[in-house]
Amino acid sequence: MGESTGPQARTAASAGALGTILFSRTIINSSFRVVYPFLPVISRGLSVPLTAVSFLLTLRALAGLSSPFFGPLSDRYGRRSLMLAGLGMLAMGSALIAGRPTYGVATLAFVLLGLSKTAYDPAMQAYLGDAVPYHRRGRVFGITELSWSAAWLVGVPATGFLIERAGWQTPFVALALLALVSLFFTWRLSPDQPRRTSSTASRWTGPFVPPLGLSVSTEPSGRGLDGVSGRRLTTGLRHSRGPWLGLVVGLLFMFAIENVFVVYGA
Repeated sequence: MGESTGPQARTAASAGALGTILFSRTIINSSFRVVYPFLPVISRGLSVPLTAVSFLLTLRALAGLSSPFFGPLSDRYGRRSLMLAGLGMLAMGSALIAGRPTYGVATLAFVLLGLSKTAYDPAMQAYLGDAVPYHRRGRVFGITELSWSAAWLVGVPATGFLIERAGWQTPFVALALLALVSLFFTWRLSPDQPRRTSSTASRWTGPFVPPLGLSVSTEPSGRGLDGVSGRRLTTGLRHSRGPWLGLVVGLLFMFAIENVFVVYGA
């Protein structure tokens, strides 16, 4: 596998860049996590039953099904562009809830919150994967995953404090403002690394390659993922159980986590 070296790799893995990504992911993850403990408060604020607020979480989760759409967009328009789009949707969704707290507006807002994470996370991972050398990716991705814990350990207490002092909409005001701050610093990140050419071509050697039957070149051909045509990729996935098994297991894990959080919040 070709490794990324040079100034772009150093810049993407710098303390400033990782700090920006960690901060941005913490804000996005906070928009997910802070809702659960305060479902009854949000329910009263929107003047709807608790079941109606729980349905908003369902819509937010369904927005995650758009990931196959956002992934190729980051290939086409750039990783940083999709990261900015995700943060923009986070700011819009949070501002909608804060500015017009009706159930109809909240429905649109929660869909935007779901789309924000779906757009940001794959683009962020691809951005780092493009730039960070292979032997350092575990450490770098491990740092970015601190955002899940930070969202709960910092975001939830801060949300409770803001709700107690200034009302249930205030945390969404804070999320919108912090998303704008993240937008600014993400915009200042180094541009995406140029696509690798055939001189630096590599092949997939992961565990799913044999059943997929795919030999993946990084020669730019305009046919999708690193030169793999959509038809070949679809055919490979259709005849491979590994990716589908991983998808089912992932969905079951997410269902279990969401179920626990919703019941806990209620």
